[in-house]
Amino acid sequence: GEKMEITKHLFFNLSLMIILLFFGLIYLEKSKKFSLSKPSFIILFIVTIWLCIQFSYTPISYARFDLRMIPLVIGGLYVGIGPILMAAMIVIRSFYGINIGFWQTLALYIPLGLVLWRLHPWFYKQAPARRIFCTVCLGMILGILTVLGMSFDDEPLNLVDAWFAYLVIPSLGIAIISYGVEFIRKTNEMQQELIRTEKLKAVEQMGAAISHEIRNPLTAASGFV
Repeated sequence: GEKMEITKHLFFNLSLMIILLFFGLIYLEKSKKFSLSKPSFIILFIVTIWLCIQFSYTPISYARFDLRMIPLVIGGLYVGIGPILMAAMIVIRSFYGINIGFWQTLALYIPLGLVLWRLHPWFYKQAPARRIFCTVCLGMILGILTVLGMSFDDEPLNLVDAWFAYLVIPSLGIAIISYGVEFIRKTNEMQQELIRTEKLKAVEQMGAAISHEIRNPLTAASGFV
């Protein structure tokens, strides 16, 4: 059973992330406001990145197999905080040793942070299904680049495990999370729409009542005149 170690660890990573998001959702639902401020988003995503790196699979001291790309892609595309998350990730990663893994992180994630930042305005204009598709594709591309980066190391790597872990799990995680985000946004929009409709209805009823109250004395007065 030693074969699919990376896959097992990444699944564990993903479960942690989903649980964390689930509690986040419950909190949002309880606090009755379905929108967080940008600073709270930044903190939430940085904590998620730290958890990913902290609980990563490290068969060798310099290589860390984890899902930090998920919070980065979601935060970068949906909230537009790519460069901030990239900087935070580099700082967090540096605490775990400045080695070849650290330099690979720099090489992959500095361009990514900037790309996400540039994509954010365009991404927002897309239809929800297209947005989910884009995030999943980006996850796959990152997975491929990560495995290619590992292939340059001297350390022998179970390639089937690495490819499976990095192609399937990040894109699966990103798909689940971005679908969740879209679902919450849709629910939120519907809620706002309902509130607006209710308000309009109330104003119309009030208008009808007032015009009725005014019309009665006016009818009497005009009859009298």
